[in-house]
Amino acid sequence: MHILQVALRSTALTLGLAGMSAQAIGDVETDLRCLSSATTPAIRLEWHTFADSTAGWFGGYVRYEGKSQVIPIVLSDTQTLSRPSGRPWEFRYVWLEVSNGRITGEYHLSSQGADVYDFSYKNLRTGKLSSFPEVKSAVQGGECKWQ
Repeated sequence: MHILQVALRSTALTLGLAGMSAQAIGDVETDLRCLSSATTPAIRLEWHTFADSTAGWFGGYVRYEGKSQVIPIVLSDTQTLSRPSGRPWEFRYVWLEVSNGRITGEYHLSSQGADVYDFSYKNLRTGKLSSFPEVKSAVQGGECKWQ
């Protein structure tokens, strides 16, 4: 199946799951990250992912500050960067952004356990790369609250 077809099918499921709690759908794990660019003015976003490792399904969405619409994302690639003994493994993920039926961007995320080491976005139309450090203090009540 073509990756865009997979992305679109996963997108529909992701948006359906977005309003449900993890308890209501079983073994689905959720993750929320708040990230902000170092640019002026700052670009801020909420990063929501969902994973059902039993079913092998991964999806999510991004919501930019001030926007009500979400942008669906689909996991494209995962790499194990390191496997330290007695510590969480370090991973690198590539997520595809799907907008208007097209893949329009890539999100790159490196993390180890609860820590995000690197998060960036590449606009596939312009080639522009933007970096987004995590802002843990903005996570409040299941959403990002920006000061």
